[in-house]
Amino acid sequence: MARSDPQDRHTHRELSVGERAGTTASGLAAFFGARVAALRWEDLPPEAVQWAKVGILDTVGVTLAGSGEDAPRILAHALDLAPGPSLVFGSANRIGALAAAYSNGTASH
Repeated sequence: MARSDPQDRHTHRELSVGERAGTTASGLAAFFGARVAALRWEDLPPEAVQWAKVGILDTVGVTLAGSGEDAPRILAHALDLAPGPSLVFGSANRIGALAAAYSNGTASH
């Protein structure tokens, strides 16, 4: 069940001026990164955790299903798939992080 006032869960932790600042893309990314880093598991309502798990499982499932489709294969031929640390879903291949994100993202859609 969701909390009646979701804003009160962060009142005990203040973000620094550097964490609050920034209207540029990198400043916004830093702001959101700081918010996520300050978040604790206990801060999340159980219903939010449950739906996050459902969403993650769904994304993994559709990515695996889509990994055998034409679009990720066409993309793989167009990219320079140098070996790297990141897994391509549906295979044993490991490639660079950006290429894997692009390939896996394509497979998931």
